Amino acid sequence: RFDRHVEFAADGFDRESDLWDRVVEVAHRDNRGVILRLERDDFESPEDTVRKIGSLLTQGRLATTDATLVIDVRSLDAAEEIGVLTQQLQDFIEEALTLGRYRGISIVASSMPPDVRNIPKHTMGSIAREELRLWLSVARGFPREAIQFGDYGIVHPNFSIKNPATHANAKIRYTDGNHHHIFRGESLRKGMKYAQYNELSRRVRDATFYRGRHFSAGDAYIFDCANREAKTGNLGTWVFVDTNHHLTSTARYLPSVLAQVDRGAPIEDALTLAAPV
Repeated sequence: RFDRHVEFAADGFDRESDLWDRVVEVAHRDNRGVILRLERDDFESPEDTVRKIGSLLTQGRLATTDATLVIDVRSLDAAEEIGVLTQQLQDFIEEALTLGRYRGISIVASSMPPDVRNIPKHTMGSIAREELRLWLSVARGFPREAIQFGDYGIVHPNFSIKNPATHANAKIRYTDGNHHHIFRGESLRKGMKYAQYNELSRRVRDATFYRGRHFSAGDAYIFDCANREAKTGNLGTWVFVDTNHHLTSTARYLPSVLAQVDRGAPIEDALTLAAPV
């Protein structure tokens, strides 16, 4: 439960000593511990970063078992070399483990695009979940349960509710196994505006990979909206719908993927053979 931890971004190692003192004070309360978020510059320099982590923990009278490392790769794309990233992350984790055993180590990344401009209006685009391949590739070099999976859900890493899109398009993002499917409408400022979600929901409901109304609360809302039995809501409504389905789908899919890996299937085969339910 990360809500009981205190997060301290790695980029503060050199610049926020006063903040670190306050973080340490809270981290010691009720054994809350601390989350250290590391970005690409950090895991590309393993020795320097691990030295800084050790110094921080010593300064705060914290052990590695009080710390969770969240390795934030942020955005991935199909052209990125997963093999190179895998080696960098494994090298970093091996170096980090020289300090001791952590409360947790998680890899977080996203393949979602920053917008839907590359998907023609009123069509669907499919995107491979490269974060799954990356996590499986890295975790394969360590004991099971040592490296936890993480992602950004159905949004790009730069998404922020503080900067809402002024020209947002109607869209539904639907996670299916090792792919995201994005159903795009058009600008919410034009034509049918939010009423587009009735048609978008119908398209999702009629897709071969739709999991049915009882799969999740998000799927139920899509079903009802397709049948015009639920309101078309607002952008927040559809972030909830998409995220709720995504979390349910991922929680059910990952054990199936790992079962395939345990049977000796290569990663690509495991991602394909695993049941996306």
